[in-house]
Amino acid sequence: MHSISQPGTTNEFPLHPQPGSDLLRDALKQSNFFIATCDQQLRYRWVFNPPANIAADHFIDHTDDELFGPGGLQIKALKQQALSSNTPIEAQIALSLAGQTVRLALQIIPQGHPADHLLCIGRPLSDQPIALKPADAPLWPYLGDDPTQYALLDLIDQVVLVTIEDGRLFYANQAARQLYGIDIATMRGRILDGATWGIDRALLQRVSEHIYRGKIWQGEATGRTNDGRRYDVLLTCRPILNSDGVLQATITTAVDIGRLKEAEAELRQVNHLLVELNRDYRHSRNLLHMLFNGIEDALCLFDREGKLLALNQRAAEILEIADHQHEEYQIPAFVTDSPFSLTAFIRQSLREQLPQRRRIQRTNAERRQILDVQTLPQFDDNGNLMRLVIHANDVTEQVLIEAQMIEQERLAANGRLAATLAHEINTPLQAIESCLHLIGRVTEDRRERYLNLARDEIRRIGEIVQRLLNHYQPSNPNPMPVMLNHLVERVLMLTGASLSRQHIRVEQTLCDDLPPVLGRADELTQVLLNLVINAAHAMPRGGILRLETSKEAAEPLRVLLAVIDNGVGIPQEDQSRIFEPYFTTRNTGSGLGLAVCQRIINAHGGELSVQSSLGHGSRFTVALPIIAS
Repeated sequence: MHSISQPGTTNEFPLHPQPGSDLLRDALKQSNFFIATCDQQLRYRWVFNPPANIAADHFIDHTDDELFGPGGLQIKALKQQALSSNTPIEAQIALSLAGQTVRLALQIIPQGHPADHLLCIGRPLSDQPIALKPADAPLWPYLGDDPTQYALLDLIDQVVLVTIEDGRLFYANQAARQLYGIDIATMRGRILDGATWGIDRALLQRVSEHIYRGKIWQGEATGRTNDGRRYDVLLTCRPILNSDGVLQATITTAVDIGRLKEAEAELRQVNHLLVELNRDYRHSRNLLHMLFNGIEDALCLFDREGKLLALNQRAAEILEIADHQHEEYQIPAFVTDSPFSLTAFIRQSLREQLPQRRRIQRTNAERRQILDVQTLPQFDDNGNLMRLVIHANDVTEQVLIEAQMIEQERLAANGRLAATLAHEINTPLQAIESCLHLIGRVTEDRRERYLNLARDEIRRIGEIVQRLLNHYQPSNPNPMPVMLNHLVERVLMLTGASLSRQHIRVEQTLCDDLPPVLGRADELTQVLLNLVINAAHAMPRGGILRLETSKEAAEPLRVLLAVIDNGVGIPQEDQSRIFEPYFTTRNTGSGLGLAVCQRIINAHGGELSVQSSLGHGSRFTVALPIIAS
């Protein structure tokens, strides 16, 4: 960017310029430029066309910080820099003037060599930058002989035209000469018609009618430049009248609004796109809202203080929150409910800030409800808790179905065990029958011997029945400490005779200091009984059944119970399905045994796994957590 006059040249702008011609002054004033000079103390000495309609005298003898407060300190610093470096400076500033914010593109140009004062030019901020350059317009005596004022007019990026009387060209600034291809030397004094302007003749006629009536005309116009390029401008035509009201001259300014028109078109396109996006957003939001409230699982969101942020319809039903309570609902800091309640679990998750999962039972006047609840904390970039997501799934029906499956398998196991015990009872019953038959045919001394034999067989039947009662007597529904070694001994007492008849040898390797596990003894006995019976079925020609108990040394601390056979084994393709309900490889099997076993072990927080090789046997391992000390 160049200054009006480079420092050290003879064409410098004076500190106190002369007024110049009225016509030139009006042209400068209509351009909307703010022009001023400052002395070495940075005080205003001459001001022309100040912004916000502030009187020029308000500036004289004052510095920018005195006039504009803190906002003027930046301008004062720029002026000091320009004066000390003798270098022009440009900047964009914003000032609070007369209750409004004015944004200016400011140029500060040192004058003199060395610089002894400053020329300041400010224009309302627009997209077109100011291009300073030395004045090269012809100097006409009709406008005065001050070349600096011509240079100011050529600085303006707006078109400035002065026509006199009947429309003859009197003056055109640099912007006008470039836009319309005006050669002042040949066109001065000629009437500017529609061909020169490239503007519709009818529009020019309406403008002329306003001017001759002494009225200002302003409006948009479309024309073509000398090279055929279309342009859009905002025209302002101001008549200059003499004291008798007769038109002397017309000052016309034209502001290029082509880019504004393009911006308006782009804005309309953007607005259309925003309308489309807003419609898509509303559609997506409604769809998400429908899905959010349509799913069967409960979802809700809490902040780190326990205040409810959002929830779906299912969560509102589970938490029993009415619609008008959504915005006010908050988990209390100190939960007075049971420690196993849902609200207590949420508050615990907020306090511990860890993902957690728990099965919670709720009972109301209508029914018992079982929920699988999972909490997922969300953190910011600094690791601070922001929100807590709660996911709850009603598994009441699933639990009831699983209980029915367990009971069905329990009854099936009863049937298998009853068949085994019936065979064991039949033998002493036959012995008793024989003894009773012989009592009536023998002597007195031998009769007592047969009676003693019958008593022994009756006692043996009683022991067999007692073992059955001990196994199937109702147990405590609450988890209790259970010793797996005792379960192994009990199951082998029930199945020992049957295994022996099938030519299956039982081997035991039991850990002496095996710690207890927390569980339900009858359910764990059912698991072990199922595994032993399955192992026996896998050895139709006899074999070896090994039962082992041990404990893991590494975390997590668990007790291990292994049931091992050397039977037919399980095909590789079936091993991934043996825990599925109703899957079986036997014609007489229900397909529920292993599925129920896995559900029982999972409910105890453990794991049931299998390793098998076709033709070499199988190993089923139960892993259960040790009771925490």
